[in-house]
Amino acid sequence: MPRAYRFDHYRVDLVQNRVTGPDGVPLAMSSRAYEVLIYLIENRTRVVSKDDLLKAVWPRIVVEENNLTQAISALRR
Repeated sequence: MPRAYRFDHYRVDLVQNRVTGPDGVPLAMSSRAYEVLIYLIENRTRVVSKDDLLKAVWPRIVVEENNLTQAISALRR
């Protein structure tokens, strides 16, 4: 399993659980947004449904779809 992913000028460090931008500065994001990002990266070869994401990131909790929407919105920023 990789220790980090790189895309564009970003680095996702799986050991330190953080994302750094092009300047090397860690980006602020919630732990759920980070988990969504990791799930999307690790499943990048297939289409991921909302249900897949909800089950993967919130496995034992029933949450509203809005939680996922907010996490995705944070990642896009």
